[in-house]
Amino acid sequence: AGYALFKLTDKGLLKDVTNLNKQFESPESAAKIIKLKAFKKFKDTTKALKAAAAICEGKLDKNLEKFLQKKGPKSEKMKLAVMDSKLGG
Repeated sequence: AGYALFKLTDKGLLKDVTNLNKQFESPESAAKIIKLKAFKKFKDTTKALKAAAAICEGKLDKNLEKFLQKKGPKSEKMKLAVMDSKLGG
């Protein structure tokens, strides 16, 4: 288990996100539109549980923040899409 960052292969899908969740109904359909960009494995079960709890509470865990700073979008042209409105701000 760990944090995963995916790159959307078809940016046109973000123009109307109303039905974007339908693209993720199966692993096969999701694999057609996203590619794994980065992955950071949790060091242990305690870290994994802490990270899961933070996400469930809509909080940004320090380790997730570091991961996104290191592996996330580097320019203003790139955007980070977040499904949870609490995390997305």
